[in-house]
Amino acid sequence: MVRAPSQPPARQLIALLINEIAESTRPFVLIVDDYHVITSEEVQDAVQQLLQLMPANMSLILTSRREPALPTLRMNARGELVELGALDLSFTAEEAREFFFERQQLDLQRSEVDAIQRWAEGWPVALRLVAGALRGRSQERVQALLEALTDNVPSVSDYLWDEAIGSQSTERSTFLLRSAILRQFNPDVAGVVTEMPNAEELLNGLYRDNLFIARLYGPGSWYRYHHLFAELLRARLQETQPELVPVLHRRAADWHEQAGFATEAVHHALATRDMAFAAESIERAILRTATWSRVDTALIQSWLNALPAEAVEPRPWLRLFLSRIQYVSGQRELAGQTLQSLEKWLQDHPTTPEAKRLLNLTVVDRASYDVVLGLSLIHI
Repeated sequence: MVRAPSQPPARQLIALLINEIAESTRPFVLIVDDYHVITSEEVQDAVQQLLQLMPANMSLILTSRREPALPTLRMNARGELVELGALDLSFTAEEAREFFFERQQLDLQRSEVDAIQRWAEGWPVALRLVAGALRGRSQERVQALLEALTDNVPSVSDYLWDEAIGSQSTERSTFLLRSAILRQFNPDVAGVVTEMPNAEELLNGLYRDNLFIARLYGPGSWYRYHHLFAELLRARLQETQPELVPVLHRRAADWHEQAGFATEAVHHALATRDMAFAAESIERAILRTATWSRVDTALIQSWLNALPAEAVEPRPWLRLFLSRIQYVSGQRELAGQTLQSLEKWLQDHPTTPEAKRLLNLTVVDRASYDVVLGLSLIHI
């Protein structure tokens, strides 16, 4: 009847199908894949009819990239539905080991499989693609692949792009590419960075469609992309619109600073490659810390190490912080040299209240350094 020149309505076909199924007593499962491509309302109505009237010996498995337009809430309440989401389908560490050792028969160390599982975040397709890339390689090549997974499994990127992004609307693709520079985001920062006023609507749609996005725990509507997906988006953005990348990071830095997220603000400021702008951001982030004892010295050290000397030179506060970081990290001789250089710089510049305060702080630091260094010499 489906092939007939004059095809009957879908509801009539479903009714005939149900009647034929009811004549059989054998249990069976009907699997409908890629349901998200269905746009016909007639087909949607026919599937609802099938769900309402299907015989007891029949089960339906339906896969979709987004929430289907079906009465799932009502079915769930009646105990007629089992839902499996991205978290349910992700491989645990034990499942990944079973996949690589027993199913794929690959000669790997347990620690290597665990590293692959963490990298893929349990995504089965990524694990399968990695297994294919590892098969038949020498131990040396396997090790090289494990050390640089994202560079050596291009098929993962190809799959992601073809399956997840290539079919998206221009508006969605634009939002995905621009928001990918964010490590985590809510509708507010996503809207500012992408300059798309409907960011909240787009985010809700992406989450509803399970497009490699996860909602983070905690207050507010915060999200992040699967790291493989984010890496692909960032690489494609850099490849197609390199001039836009620093602009997006600057918007992100400004938003995070105003919102009080200093660490993220500095991260994006450094990503602009504008070292003068990054130095300003780092200086403000440190100065807003209530007390020096609350400063994450390792983090501040990584920030300052990322700056060239010419970006630190004209900023006396940064030079003071650099001296302190050097001191607490055990580079005491270097800390003294940095402090001495700062004292000379302050003496060569016009006297201002800020310069006086800085000079006083250098005197206090110098005394502290000298006392500790003297004690060290006595101990020796």
